Order: sequence, then structure tokens, then C-alpha cells
Amino acid sequence: MRLARRGWPLWRVAVGVGRNTGRGFAYAAFGIRLSRKFRITEHANLEVSADGFNLLNRANYSVPNNTFGSGTTPLPTFGQPTQASDPRQFQCGMKLSF
Repeated sequence: MRLARRGWPLWRVAVGVGRNTGRGFAYAAFGIRLSRKFRITEHANLEVSADGFNLLNRANYSVPNNTFGSGTTPLPTFGQPTQASDPRQFQCGMKLSF
């Protein structure tokens, strides 16, 4: 009843389910950056860098599908991941400052 008085429709609150009870998938990432500065002249420097993201190439899934379906039978995709984060990536860069 309190929720209905605050303007929340009662149909938005699932009976018997507390707040923040849903669980997502575990997430782990490992990235590294290597860089080196070179002095070209007295006032000019060159920085060379290499970056690696998700080096272990682990599949990190997004929030599971939370659409239950209609009635008492859930959809086959309920609780399944719908997308994954980026795969292993590398990038190289150079920066000239003067």
C-alpha cells in the first residue's frame, strides 16, 4: 500500500522478490600499457605506446535477459546472456610533443 501512495503502480512490484535480488554474470578483465619516451631534440619528445585490452580473451557477458514471458511458462531465453563485451584488442600509438 505504501508504494501505491507514492505513485508506484502495484503491478510493477513482483510479489516475494526483494530489491536487487537479481544476479548478473562474473566480470574479469586484464589490460596492460607499455610506453617509452625518446628525446629527439632539446624541445621535442616522441612517446611510443602499446596497449592490450582483455588479454585473457575472456567472454564477459552483459546483464541476463530479464523478460520472463506471459503466464507461468518462462521464455527459453529468460536468464540467458544477450550480448558479450569486446574481445581481445591491441592498439599502438605515437605522440610527438614539442
